[in-house]
Amino acid sequence: MHDNKRPFVVEAGRQRITDLGTQFLARRETGRLEVDLLEGRARVDGANAKSALLLPGDRAIATASELSVTKRPQRKLQEQLGWRRGVIVFDNASLADAAAELNRYNQQKIVIVGAGTGQLTLNATLPANNVGLFVRSAQALFNLQVENRGNEIVISR
Repeated sequence: MHDNKRPFVVEAGRQRITDLGTQFLARRETGRLEVDLLEGRARVDGANAKSALLLPGDRAIATASELSVTKRPQRKLQEQLGWRRGVIVFDNASLADAAAELNRYNQQKIVIVGAGTGQLTLNATLPANNVGLFVRSAQALFNLQVENRGNEIVISR
């Protein structure tokens, strides 16, 4: 339950998210914080002393030097919640980004070799824990080479 006297605060690196009666998704990667607001309001305080009040559908991206806010379609926000159902939704995602996302959920890692290979794009909804299905799909769609090295699966042209 939301309590104005004791706000819920998430610190991610040098940025801060303050819950103002809301639901949000936060993701921190090296040097970058992304916050997507599903409902309610939240405030994001950037490392550069800038802050932004988020409303439903807003996406804030904070780095060490910038804080920007854009609107996202509700469909995109719901796709990001696919992990709750055990799936990941890729919408025009590069193969490199898709592999990185799957690598977050699996011990067997996907390694993409070659910039051209990593830039191939796909649209798919895949189980978060099924590396094999991703690899077979990428291989069939793009006629790629696959080498299983135990804890790594290397994909190349």
